[in-house]
Amino acid sequence: MANYTVRVVYNKGETASEYIFSLVQSITEPKAGTKDTIIHGKRADGAIVIPGGLHSQELIIKGKLWSDTGYADLMTKLNEMKSAIGSAVATITKEWYNPDASGGGAWETTWAYTVKRTEPINFADSMQTDIQDYTATFLIVAY
Repeated sequence: MANYTVRVVYNKGETASEYIFSLVQSITEPKAGTKDTIIHGKRADGAIVIPGGLHSQELIIKGKLWSDTGYADLMTKLNEMKSAIGSAVATITKEWYNPDASGGGAWETTWAYTVKRTEPINFADSMQTDIQDYTATFLIVAY
């Protein structure tokens, strides 16, 4: 079985605001499909299907911030996450490292979505001494 390194990047390529989510534990993969309107017949078994656009979907990333050097370093990471992930429209990219790519290896994109953060980043209640859980929720605005 192959061993792959996967990462989730916020604002990839934006030098000042690129952020790599740390220790991602789960991510909701968007589901393909459209939002059709279906009108069922009153007398017969038929229906009228009116094609619609794509579903508005949430992208939820859950993970952990971790520090082995203490409270001050963990708070620095927490504040860095809060300041780097704004509420403006941005891109989130899921990538994996391909060691066989030309030039000694490269990051390859699995998917990328244009998103907007819809609510504050949630940090679970804890003493924040060495590990802090986080949940970031985004609305996909373009596929």
